[in-house]
Amino acid sequence: TSTIEATNLVTGKEGHWSAMYCAQMSINNRVILCRTWDQVRLLWDRLPRALDLSPNTVLLTWVHNLDYETSYIKHRLPIDIHSFFGKSRTKPIKYICNYHIYLHDSACVSNSTLAKLAEMYNCKHRKMTGDIDHDKLRNSSTVLTDKELGYICNDVLVLSDFARTMFDTFLIPKGYIPDTSTQILRKEIDEAASDPELAAELIGSEAA
Repeated sequence: TSTIEATNLVTGKEGHWSAMYCAQMSINNRVILCRTWDQVRLLWDRLPRALDLSPNTVLLTWVHNLDYETSYIKHRLPIDIHSFFGKSRTKPIKYICNYHIYLHDSACVSNSTLAKLAEMYNCKHRKMTGDIDHDKLRNSSTVLTDKELGYICNDVLVLSDFARTMFDTFLIPKGYIPDTSTQILRKEIDEAASDPELAAELIGSEAA
């Protein structure tokens, strides 16, 4: 799972500019922090070798609100346009980045905020209350407080819990990873078409 934190530089009539000051990635509930884009590139280059991935293997990586992350990524890392799937050109649902990192939008599956996602899927970790002051200027050299580190690390740990649920609920028993909440419902309806008891459960009545 992955996400980035950015600081606002200019907001007003002239437009909006911001810069990433920390990118975090969680693998098996261990969080890796990158403070520069060079560090992100290095991490994403090394991960396939460290995990011994074959040339055709990807690392499924959940991101909440992928369109926001993409606004930064598209200028700095290669995106496989053939793998791009989204609601529109600016609203991606999933795509492969940097050859092996398969970014997937968890917001499209949950249709909720990250805080609500943690509740819906009974995640072990919960999004921390309060918010980071995005008006405070930060850069790659800014020393982050324990509170700030806890906040940003918890975001990807929530997604790690969510990733485990997706793995156990969909990938292992059903052989697929959902792209949207609508896809989940559609597949449940397809399954119910040949199962009267399941159909009754979906519509809230007893099977005939």
